[in-house]
Amino acid sequence: MTLTMKIWAHRGRLIPNLRGNTLADFQGVYKLGVHGIETDVCFTTPDETGSQEPIIYHPDPKNRGNPKVKILCLDNFLAFLKARPTLFCFLEPKENNEKLTDIIVQKITEYSLENRAYLTICQLRIPFLELEASPKLLLRARVQNPKIKIHLIATFPFSLPALVRKYNPSIISIGWLPDSKLSVWFFKTFLVKMVNLKQQIIQVQSMGIEIFGGIVNDRKDFEYLASLGVNGIMTDDSIAAMEFVKDRHAL
Repeated sequence: MTLTMKIWAHRGRLIPNLRGNTLADFQGVYKLGVHGIETDVCFTTPDETGSQEPIIYHPDPKNRGNPKVKILCLDNFLAFLKARPTLFCFLEPKENNEKLTDIIVQKITEYSLENRAYLTICQLRIPFLELEASPKLLLRARVQNPKIKIHLIATFPFSLPALVRKYNPSIISIGWLPDSKLSVWFFKTFLVKMVNLKQQIIQVQSMGIEIFGGIVNDRKDFEYLASLGVNGIMTDDSIAAMEFVKDRHAL
């Protein structure tokens, strides 16, 4: 069955209270049938020799130190993805680090996953919101591999066509901070009307760019984003989102 809207599991979560970013999480959402997984990449803390390894991990904002031991390494995650040809992923660097970005691009290339693994970069680096990677890293990534696909998080989506012209992404994500009533109000009450966001979405979709919305976890917000015409939803509640999309498909 081809679903009418793509569901991406934020940190590979089936339900919101899971820690996410584990192989068990990824296996669970794959079995559920999601289109893609968003996950985070950072370095381990340097060992005695100064060596670091890229791992699948979201640093704790209360404790910025990274783990000294491997959790799930980037190689193992990409091998998991490679073995599942219908699954896609967003890889978000959680450090504003050229070396880390270089390795992510190198690994995507090594595994021949340019068509399914997207480098995720923010329109604007905002560390206190855990948006760590600078858009300046995009140029470096594309020098390494011009085929690399970009997922751009639009922190201020006042002009989606301008973002397309500047960054040439394959996918743009829009939305609000899930725990901020002010952010929700700004997006739904002010931004959407001020910039005619729905028309902008249609415009960039006609240019071959997909628009995703999130991070949302309840049916009311799923319906709201669907009404804007997005191509997909990013969620921590993959079970509820898949049920919503299947219900829409059955209509």
